[in-house]
Amino acid sequence: MSKLIVSLFVVLFILQLVSSQQCETGSVQFTADLSNLSDWDHYWERTVGSGHAVLALREDWRRALALSHEKLGFQSVRFHGIFDDDLSVVQLNSNGSIIYSWYDVDQAYDYIVELGMAPYVELSFMPELLASGNATIFHYKGNITPPKNYTQWSNLIQAFITHVVDRYGMDIVSQWQFEIWNEPNCGFWSSDQTNYFKLLLETFNAIKSIYPQLSVGGPATCQSAWIPETLAFAKANGIQLDFVSTHEYPTDIQPLQRNIMKQVLTNSRQQVGPNMKLYYSEYNDGLFFRHDTTYASAFIMFNIPDVYGIADIFSWWCFSDVFGNSSSSSSSSSSSSSSSSSSSSSSSSSSSSSSSSSSSSSSSSSSSSSSSSSSSSSSSSNSSSKEQGQQSVPFNQGFGLLTIYDIPKPSFKAFELLHETGKMRANVTGEHPTAGVFTTLSDDEIMVIIYNHNIPDAPIANETICVTLENIQGTITDSYLRRIDHDNCNPIATWTAMGEPEYPTKSQIDQLKAAAEFNYQPIDFNQNGNSLTFTLEVMPQGVAAVTFKFQ
Repeated sequence: MSKLIVSLFVVLFILQLVSSQQCETGSVQFTADLSNLSDWDHYWERTVGSGHAVLALREDWRRALALSHEKLGFQSVRFHGIFDDDLSVVQLNSNGSIIYSWYDVDQAYDYIVELGMAPYVELSFMPELLASGNATIFHYKGNITPPKNYTQWSNLIQAFITHVVDRYGMDIVSQWQFEIWNEPNCGFWSSDQTNYFKLLLETFNAIKSIYPQLSVGGPATCQSAWIPETLAFAKANGIQLDFVSTHEYPTDIQPLQRNIMKQVLTNSRQQVGPNMKLYYSEYNDGLFFRHDTTYASAFIMFNIPDVYGIADIFSWWCFSDVFGNSSSSSSSSSSSSSSSSSSSSSSSSSSSSSSSSSSSSSSSSSSSSSSSSSSSSSSSSNSSSKEQGQQSVPFNQGFGLLTIYDIPKPSFKAFELLHETGKMRANVTGEHPTAGVFTTLSDDEIMVIIYNHNIPDAPIANETICVTLENIQGTITDSYLRRIDHDNCNPIATWTAMGEPEYPTKSQIDQLKAAAEFNYQPIDFNQNGNSLTFTLEVMPQGVAAVTFKFQ
């Protein structure tokens, strides 16, 4: 009997030893401690970017915004040109006096507010009747000159602010952000820093003199520039900005670096200090041709946790290719008006639908290599091809998370997974040059995100990842795996296999949407008490999400 007991103890010891050593030799190992938790704020959901204001009158833009709000949790939307002449805001009456028409502005903002979102208000560009010059930007000709008369500009600002407060109420408008201009250092401002600071001061005072509780800031520069200068100017002129805003793209600094966003954001945070709100109101995976591929989704999964706790807003540019721009140049553009709006103060019309054809597509299928698509970099977010008219090719490497047909790109699916993450984050140990893991916890769910990311042309390979979860509280009742990689949630590969139709049929669009959806797969894991271990392989620029339900 004693020999039998000893044998049983030996067997149990061996089983426990085996279960505690479940990671394969050579695998990349990470351990998440679910008893060591910190807050996991969905800071990236506070704002998302779009093109310019008149797009908000389009049905396809609205459909894409609603989908992004529902699936990704975005809370506000930022776009250029709320004062552009295609919204007919500033007009002359029969006596030659300036009057304002808010009809088209209301049409845009009403939809956003009714959707349960808020405008992140970029105060731009200059109405022609107020402009000091004729310099414009992009195909929609946003005027980028200073006002010829700052009293007229301040009157416009105050009339606009008063109107939105009257229409939506202070309880709602006090949650909005009012950002003064866009990228005055990168081609969106025809003058210099001194004159931008004059615009900043006049605009800030115009708002604060009537509604001091509203949130106003700037300078909305590209490349994280002018931050110390802006703070010094504000201090010298006795004003306290509510936030400092700027933009950064990973391609702004050459050569490319994997963690450049964290380096830049950390430096900006040091410049503004711990108490100033810091808004990155534009960023994405870079100004080159990878937006439609799994490179973008892997970039997102690496950077969202990497820069956590630095910026208060981190706004992806942008949510849809219904945008009037593409990373690739457009050969021609034709615009057709599908609706017109007449103002209560005077007749005004604005184009609310436009389309343009592209002579060719340079898109390619995302591959399992970090250099799967052609490399092109820009040192400035003001690319000459950034907003040159609506592209008609469904995959044209536009900045959007959705194509013009609402086909989710890998980047959309990455944000969809992030939206599902819990409100607490577990401490994770383990390191690797390209692979990483973060784990979140909610009331009844553990979510493990694994990514394998590197910059283009840098070393990257398939990686075998072994993850151990420790201190699980509860009983696992369900589990599943979802992937974003060359073989999953990668509709551009399906489009390429179709022969890259420029105008896909409804059946083809349905097929492309199906190719973008998650494939739910079982996940094998070994559990020993309150710990479990699983192993899986992740492709280059791949993402894997493992969900455990418990009770």
